[in-house]
Amino acid sequence: MKRIISMVLVFLMLFALLSVTAVALESEEFKFVLSDDSTYYILSEYLGSQTEIVVPSYYKSLPVKVIGEAAFQHQDAITKIELPATITRIEAYAFAHCYLLTDINIPSSVESIGASAFSDCSALTEIAIPSSVTTAGLDVFRRCSDDLNIYCEAEEKPEGFSAYWISSAANPPTAYWSYYSRGDVNGNGTPETADYILVRRVVMDTYSCNKSESLSADINADGTVDTYDYILLKRTVMGNE
Repeated sequence: MKRIISMVLVFLMLFALLSVTAVALESEEFKFVLSDDSTYYILSEYLGSQTEIVVPSYYKSLPVKVIGEAAFQHQDAITKIELPATITRIEAYAFAHCYLLTDINIPSSVESIGASAFSDCSALTEIAIPSSVTTAGLDVFRRCSDDLNIYCEAEEKPEGFSAYWISSAANPPTAYWSYYSRGDVNGNGTPETADYILVRRVVMDTYSCNKSESLSADINADGTVDTYDYILLKRTVMGNE
């Protein structure tokens, strides 16, 4: 009997160890916090050392919906961050002081960007803001380069944007409103067959997009025009016909 009990205890200890190891491996680059209603996770801190980051869309079978306050702050070696389409909120100082960051996508699922979220991202020269973003806090791009171009899908600044959302500095970055319309690649006002044909040509490398065309062709807003964008746009167009 003692032998059986001992074997059971050893088994339980091994199981516990494996469970802990699995959790550690799953979250070794990121720290997550469960939301108050236990329906999604908040990425609260980046723990890794990679220069190019792909944020996971799910953790423990629940969506990752929020980039938490200061989650990537002072990660000054990071050059590229890819955000998933599950993200709905980017909180204050989320990417502040990422001095070498040059490439980041804002998914069209994002509804709000917190104060100083990109402050001191001095290497950032361009970023696209989808029309889904209806709230932007104070100094989102504080002390960024005055060469930064902010390409906005919305026709004009939403009411939920701070008066100083770009910067309160003397030489703020430039925001271009109504710069692109996702799906309307040729810019004629409506996603149509010609648009997904253009996307297919881009994917096949037989057509080179300008900036507004490229943003319009990136249907899933992951920062890259690829086959998935072509499929999504074709489905949308065919569904409207």
